[in-house]
Order: sequence, then C-alpha cells, then structure tokens
Amino acid sequence: MSLTSSTTAATSLNPWNRILSALEKKINRHSYDTWLKPTRFSHASGDVLFIRVPTAEFRHIADKYADLISEAIDNLALEFSDVQFITAEEDPNTPPPVNVRHDGALLQPVRTLPTLPRAPLLRRRLPLGLRSRVSTGTRHRSSTRSTPLEIL
Repeated sequence: MSLTSSTTAATSLNPWNRILSALEKKINRHSYDTWLKPTRFSHASGDVLFIRVPTAEFRHIADKYADLISEAIDNLALEFSDVQFITAEEDPNTPPPVNVRHDGALLQPVRTLPTLPRAPLLRRRLPLGLRSRVSTGTRHRSSTRSTPLEIL
C-alpha cells in the first residue's frame, strides 16, 4: 500500500479532512493555518459532526466560516446537518491524561514534605535612643561596636 492510497483512505474515513481540503481552496493561507488547520475530527453522532478545537476561543469558527463549511458539506454530499466545535475537555474521545515524562517513563506522584517549624527570627537590639532615629531615618554617629543579637 502506498502513502498516497493510505492518505486517501484516511481522508475518505474522516469527513472533516474532506471539508478542510475544500475550505483550504477558498480561505487565505494565513486564516486557514491559524483557525482551521489546528482543528481535529472528534466523532460523528447521527447527522452532527463533532470537531475538536484547541481552545474555547476557536469556537468562533462556527460563526465566521459557517457558510463555507455548509457549502463544503453540500458539495461533498456529506450527510451532516450540523457541526459542533468542542474542546478536548468536552470531547468524550479524549483519553485521560497520563503522567509520562518526555522520555516515556511514568512520573511518580508528588510527595509533600512535612512542614518544619520555623527558625526564630534574629533581630538586632538597638539602644533605646537609636530606635527612634532608625525609624525616622536620621543617622547616629555612635561607636562602631556591634550590638548584641536578640532571639525573638
């Protein structure tokens, strides 16, 4: 089986790819690449086609391109009367997230460490006269000896 025949088979099974092929010819390249190319076929239920979009902001595709999508459905003789755009969270076919690292190994659940008691704060004990000067920002020319530390 050649690559083109497998691609053609996948396209015929996926009605959204057929619709995208028709839309690609009618929409400018930038708009197509921005709004339509990131969409994916999710599933079909009756006459409703469900298309997965990356984010909820992409749902405006339904308003902006509704006429062109309907035209493509009619021209391709597809049996869909409605197209619904859904996010991955709303898609019943989206598998649950798996905790896998980039190298394929499973991630271990994150363990929380016990909370350790906080160390006491150290604060310099200033002579009574300096406390008011420090708080007001005035300088004091006292001796250069260090002041003892007080544990709170």
